[in-house]
Amino acid sequence: MEDFIQLVNKTNPAAKIKVKDGCMHIKGNLDFWYLLDKITLPDNLKVDGSILFGRDCSIDVLPKGLEVKYLLACMWSNISKIPADLKVYSLDLWGTRVRKLPENMNYFKGTLNLRDTKIRKLPANLTVGGNLDVSFTSLEELPKNLKVGNTLYMSDCRLLDNTIGLKTKNLSFEFSLIKSLPFALELRGSLDLSSSKIEYLPDNMRIGGDLILRDCENIKSLPKGLYIGGRLDIEGSGIKALPDDIFIGNKEKKKKSDFDKCDIYPYKEEDIKVLNEFREKTSKESNSKVLEKLHKAFLQDYPKNPCAYEELMSFYHLSGKYEKVKAIYKKACKKHITSPNMQYIIGCSHYKQKDYKISYHYAYLSFDNSKFEVQFAILLFNSLYHLIKDNTEEQYLQSKKLFEVMKDIERRYRKYTEKSDNMEYYRELLKSMKIDLLENKKLTKGYGVFRFK
Repeated sequence: MEDFIQLVNKTNPAAKIKVKDGCMHIKGNLDFWYLLDKITLPDNLKVDGSILFGRDCSIDVLPKGLEVKYLLACMWSNISKIPADLKVYSLDLWGTRVRKLPENMNYFKGTLNLRDTKIRKLPANLTVGGNLDVSFTSLEELPKNLKVGNTLYMSDCRLLDNTIGLKTKNLSFEFSLIKSLPFALELRGSLDLSSSKIEYLPDNMRIGGDLILRDCENIKSLPKGLYIGGRLDIEGSGIKALPDDIFIGNKEKKKKSDFDKCDIYPYKEEDIKVLNEFREKTSKESNSKVLEKLHKAFLQDYPKNPCAYEELMSFYHLSGKYEKVKAIYKKACKKHITSPNMQYIIGCSHYKQKDYKISYHYAYLSFDNSKFEVQFAILLFNSLYHLIKDNTEEQYLQSKKLFEVMKDIERRYRKYTEKSDNMEYYRELLKSMKIDLLENKKLTKGYGVFRFK
């Protein structure tokens, strides 16, 4: 226990530790995401915050009696078993080795993310208060009387077959290979089929919220008796005309739908306004020392504006001062102000220093929290290329988890080529993305990470 206390004090100095009756209570968050040291979480650990760790961390077993007030996130880690006595608000198991959940674990007040796991069965009468993601899993069926408070994310519509009592507000088949739905759905929320292979929908569907068919190239028409309480989004689809009996409650195009992925820290109109004023002010200045003072003053004047952090990080990156980039990013994290743009810039800095594993992580975070952005993808695939290039056949098992992530990204880009479980497939896949991986011209040419409308 003493070793763990020293580790927490070193890596998470803001966390407050209290030991009582042999149980450790921690107030605050435990972030072990990049820690490579061997870690063993003590039994009966109580955390009044969240615990975060991932593929780089050596934690492979969850302790007995673990209680986490908010989020337990162990994405792409070696965790393979969930203790029956685990108490947690939200659980993120994306890409882990977990194959099943304890039967008594059938209620989550927050979210449950099982994406890219090998899980085959869910507990009976499962209730999830927030989102449930079972995309790209090995699930054979959904449990009876499943209840999802917000959005159910799935990649396989066969999971709907013979399901009794399914209750969810929103349903998403985004980036799915499905071509049809087995029966007419009735949802009080929205149905998202964007970027899927859907070809047709059943008659008499009733959608209380939005119907999103964005970039569904294979669907050419809408069914009879379709009721849409919200809006209809058919941009990029094959639909040219609407049926006469269709009902659309909101015919005006909304700025955002339930399924839009926002920045981790959303920009505000006043943030963008002062950013444009700052750029106008500095546009004719060329002295680097003066520019540095102006950038620092901008951050000092607007400590809650993510754009101010991004501008200073970009300035230091282009000046080759990568350690200062990391310092500004760390400062932003302490104030809970982060965005995909910040993650992209710090990812580029790690890339320049040939920290490909870390640059890949930040590029993937940027990619995952945003709609497709070219610069995020370039950094992502450049970093991945170097990681795969440096691996030998003997290192294949260690690289396999990274390849699994690549498969998920490949699905997003809808490049459905024949898959094979060897490294050459991934090298060829990188080439098919038509990105200059060796010379990195696009990466070093410029950034342009700010795209405000």
